[in-house]
Amino acid sequence: MQWQVMEFFEKCFVALGWGYSQDGRHIDTADVEKHYMQNGCFWCLFANQAHHLYKKYGFKQIDKYNNNEYADVYFELKLIDCEHSD
Repeated sequence: MQWQVMEFFEKCFVALGWGYSQDGRHIDTADVEKHYMQNGCFWCLFANQAHHLYKKYGFKQIDKYNNNEYADVYFELKLIDCEHSD
């Protein structure tokens, strides 16, 4: 899954016209489990321009789940069925 998420990040950054540096500024993407996973779901934050990319890759918009003052919209991508995992 790690390489798939890094590939997704790269596609998003390129589509938005931003640079992507997996060994530099975006080193956090090298450890998806630590930085972007919670209860089997993948979480991340991007600018509003990325909404169409999220939806294109299967993300669903969800209710606000924290007090992040910089986030207005939240998405999740279910990688496993959280209700039926052991």
